[in-house]
Amino acid sequence: MNSKTTDKTTPPPAAASALDDPKLALASLQDELAAMPAERVAHYALEARFAANAVLKTLAKVEPLMAKIAELPMDTKPIERLPVFARALTEANALVQAHTPSAATTDTVLARARNLRQELLMVCDRLVFRGALKSDEIERLREGQGYRDLLNDLDALQHKLRPFVPAFVALEELDEAKDLAVKLTGALPDAKPETPALGALHTQRAKVATLLTHAYNELTAAVAFVRRAEGDSAAWVSTIRVPPGRTARTRQAGEPEPEPSELLGDTVAPEARDPKNDPFAQVD
Repeated sequence: MNSKTTDKTTPPPAAASALDDPKLALASLQDELAAMPAERVAHYALEARFAANAVLKTLAKVEPLMAKIAELPMDTKPIERLPVFARALTEANALVQAHTPSAATTDTVLARARNLRQELLMVCDRLVFRGALKSDEIERLREGQGYRDLLNDLDALQHKLRPFVPAFVALEELDEAKDLAVKLTGALPDAKPETPALGALHTQRAKVATLLTHAYNELTAAVAFVRRAEGDSAAWVSTIRVPPGRTARTRQAGEPEPEPSELLGDTVAPEARDPKNDPFAQVD
């Protein structure tokens, strides 16, 4: 009998980490993002998906240089955290996209909201005729013209008509009116002050982009230093800043056009480097 035994137990799958899971990456930065003062948040000319992908590709390319970079007289921790920043930016951008209605979505919601408002007003007319509602209340609802009036009217109508379910109106219609009012609050330009959640998501994304861009600047400087004799650092590290509106010919092949809400503001000057923590300052 063979005394040797073989452990055929299948090892458990490796736990996801912030290095490869966008959601975990963003979650791992929450304390740091909360502590970041507003004046430190920079708005760079970035496309979030493009920037995150460019960082990850550059990190793979410069892997042979990382041992030399680790020996430089500088703080390399931001560089080491670049994969986390890139994954986190991907997730932060996805959250903004998920909460930013497209123009097509908004038009569809508006069209249905107007039609439903008219249908509910017709129900109100029947109730006024029967003496169940006061005509002046309904006339005030008819006077609304703008988007704000539309969402307010839907909300008022769904409340006013609930006592008349199901004899005069279906509960599903009133629930739809309530849902449309909520959607309009988040979708319409004049309703944005009432949607702080989307503003917070934009701020979160800008903070992650700030961390990523600062760390990428450090990597760019480090590569330039270790490749100073060859003078080919540009071949190792590509730019992640892309002006909004670049043409399709300058985009990577097959890369989709960015959504308007994916562009992260205007170009600003990079942060000033600390001379005591700058490898270039160590060169005579």
